[in-house]
Amino acid sequence: MAAEPPAPPPLGPWQDDSSGYDPWAYGSWGYQPWMEPPPPPPRRTFARGLVALLLIVVLVTGATAGVIVLITRQGALSSLGGSSGATSSAVAQIDQAVVDVTSRLAGGQGIAAGTGMVITSSGEVLTNNHVIAGADTITAQIDGAGPVYTASVVGDDPVNDVALLQLQGVSGLPTVSVGDSSSLSVGQQVTAIGNALGQGGPPTMSQGTVTAVNQTITVSGDQGQVETLTGLIEMDAPIQQGDSGGPLVDSSGKVVGMDTAAEVGGGFRRHGPSAAGYAIPLNNAMTVVRQIRQGGGGSSTVQTGSPPILGVEVSTSANGGSGVGVAGVEPGSPAEQAGIAAGDVITALGGKGVSSPATLRTAIRTHRAGDRVTVAWVDAGGQQHSADVQLISGPPA
Repeated sequence: MAAEPPAPPPLGPWQDDSSGYDPWAYGSWGYQPWMEPPPPPPRRTFARGLVALLLIVVLVTGATAGVIVLITRQGALSSLGGSSGATSSAVAQIDQAVVDVTSRLAGGQGIAAGTGMVITSSGEVLTNNHVIAGADTITAQIDGAGPVYTASVVGDDPVNDVALLQLQGVSGLPTVSVGDSSSLSVGQQVTAIGNALGQGGPPTMSQGTVTAVNQTITVSGDQGQVETLTGLIEMDAPIQQGDSGGPLVDSSGKVVGMDTAAEVGGGFRRHGPSAAGYAIPLNNAMTVVRQIRQGGGGSSTVQTGSPPILGVEVSTSANGGSGVGVAGVEPGSPAEQAGIAAGDVITALGGKGVSSPATLRTAIRTHRAGDRVTVAWVDAGGQQHSADVQLISGPPA
């Protein structure tokens, strides 16, 4: 067994999950929840700024509660085949459509590594939203080799943790074989494929079985808000940081899910395989893809194009339901231009009252960049204010 990797260096100030950063409200400092550098990769060396996105979540169904992390790639298995998982030929075909996704975080705050899968020959890539959240540039490499492509965000759904990317300057690409996740049952063999620990190179994979379906996990975000992912596939295939967005493949080589979260037992662990993995059913993810292609498709959670931001860093401190505290304001942002300052409390946006970071985020996401909205707030002295602001574009939320 390999020696435990050395402890990573202390987190930088932007990596402290107590900072109160809200990408939907703020959007441009590049902070991401629970960032950490991966251990030194055996295949190639990364810059100091390489990080993996992690987000603590709590299991709310089943008998055992544990800590779960959203994973943003277990060592590669030496062989595959037979009844233990997808056949070698099927996995090899899937590999040609697996993408290493690298997100350079806004403000030069580091690099996040994850996985994606090519779903159209013209270069559409399905991945998790948390793989690309807060990025100002995104690149991708297919099957861990060859050209590195620039990717743009076609649209995303942070609530359901799905994003659709478009690779630039490509055509005729191999694609994954899409399966029907509704046919999955407990005990069925599956193989999780991804970019374990963000090391790049050929996709890594781990095998296991489906242990439960239709699972619900509650995500505790960086502002203390609670978000819920429902209908998830639970499996005992061990997955790690970097696997997020990778395909979960059945024994016939068809993709039935997208690797998304991992339970690591009694506490947060920086490294090591998960005790249990969770995947978004592919049927659910493809529903979001269709909504993105339709420009939102009537969904209140799907965002196409650049998301709107106000330019405030919100406080996690409760205000008794009377508004959202402002911890900081981005220079030159709509919030600063309106006169909002640290210590103020935002009470409404667009005519809708806000009582938490989550409700402020939702209020902002009902608009688009360029929309003019009215913001109401109370300053530190108790004086009420109101101003019309024009929301600006930010990185993927």
